[in-house]
Amino acid sequence: MNGLHHIGLVVSDIEKSISFYTNNLGFSLQERWINPRNGAQIALLNGFGCTYELIEYVRDDYEGERPYNHIAVLVDHVEKIMEEFQRKSIWLDGDAPRIIMQGRGKIIFCCGPDGELIELHQRLD
Repeated sequence: MNGLHHIGLVVSDIEKSISFYTNNLGFSLQERWINPRNGAQIALLNGFGCTYELIEYVRDDYEGERPYNHIAVLVDHVEKIMEEFQRKSIWLDGDAPRIIMQGRGKIIFCCGPDGELIELHQRLD
């Protein structure tokens, strides 16, 4: 094994998700295509040293399925991001970030368009 290649996220509306991740989290759209085998729309986004594959299935085969718990995005100032997200009415899981890892990190969770959990993680060390 040579490292992480990509993270796949099942989404209900690929346009809405591309907009959310590019406009709010700084991801960039790399490419898009339709999977000829099952008709799923695919978009590859780049961000934070990783590729994220958004998948919108044609059928409801994967409705309710989430093959991951959350993704974590490294940020410089979690409170600044929180203020921006509050202005945009993006859900946050609290009013203040939590200190984790014996004081080495500060986090808050938000949700993407399909309720996917996104951890905003600031290193404190």
